Amino acid sequence: MLQAVGRPPFEFMVEVHTRIMYHIGALYGLNVVADCLKSINAFEVVYNGQVLHSKLKSGDFPQPGQVSKQLMAAMAAEGKAPRR
Repeated sequence: MLQAVGRPPFEFMVEVHTRIMYHIGALYGLNVVADCLKSINAFEVVYNGQVLHSKLKSGDFPQPGQVSKQLMAAMAAEGKAPRR
């Protein structure tokens, strides 16, 4: 695909055939991490780099209205009026 746009392959792609087991292991490890995060329904709500809620840290879903209050406060701190 990179050749179609005239770009050379990435360095790690050149050595895939010589170190295939390393690459398979890395892909398997990433898959395990992704499955783990999916199984705990991990998520973060972020506004302009500010974390409004993190289920990874708290382990809980946000209370009703919690995220919207934090969003309104963050927008007010920036001088932006929320749209309704």
